[in-house]
Amino acid sequence: MDKIVYYISLAANIILLAFSLFTFLTGYGEDRFFSMLLTIPAIFAILEQRIGLDLEERRLARKLNKARMSKELRDLENKTAGGV
Repeated sequence: MDKIVYYISLAANIILLAFSLFTFLTGYGEDRFFSMLLTIPAIFAILEQRIGLDLEERRLARKLNKARMSKELRDLENKTAGGV
């Protein structure tokens, strides 16, 4: 399922880049400027997909953050229970 979303997202960003290039080539004036602005999110999304964290790393990072927060919460509860 994750690969399906990955490829659909990649295809959508490529289509967005193609549309932006088309509007750049057929437009004039401000249209060209705005079509180039349209490429920025697509390029960053593709870069994130290619060089960003993979799914397993994101899941592990989420679990690690939850474990840290649980430990800090237990420590905090122990401090407040011991101080009362």
